[in-house]
Amino acid sequence: MIHSWRMFDWKVVLASVTLASALTGCGTVSGMRDAPLNEGVVRSYNADYQDVKRAANEAVRSIGLTVEEAGQVDAATWRVIATADASAFSWGELVRVSVQQHQPQAVAVWVLTRRRLATNVTAKDDYSPDIFRRMDSALRNRRPAARPDSRLDPETPGH
Repeated sequence: MIHSWRMFDWKVVLASVTLASALTGCGTVSGMRDAPLNEGVVRSYNADYQDVKRAANEAVRSIGLTVEEAGQVDAATWRVIATADASAFSWGELVRVSVQQHQPQAVAVWVLTRRRLATNVTAKDDYSPDIFRRMDSALRNRRPAARPDSRLDPETPGH
């Protein structure tokens, strides 16, 4: 009996160590929130900050990610944190998109992707190509808002 208890203790210790090492590499929403805003793959846009925020939000949602939180970090920075659900081949991923205005028409976007479980080798490593491709398309298709033409204003004298 003593021998079997020693074997049991060894298995418990091994399982605990394995679980602890796996959990230390876990990605969490909190971990994404606390990561530096300029961590990840970056791309710069010469576009309106509001348009870039909208394009980032639409891109995240359009690739099937679940938005966990989105909002302003400060006056010049907005971020969205989203998750990809677990599947037959993955425990899921976390994705954070940070949008930061540097000048009126200069906006930087960082996409950070992390695995939910560090040992999950089948997880998608990088969502940035999909997100940037969709953002590029959305921003390219945006048209400036129509401005009223004063020549068509019925109150304009001389018409």
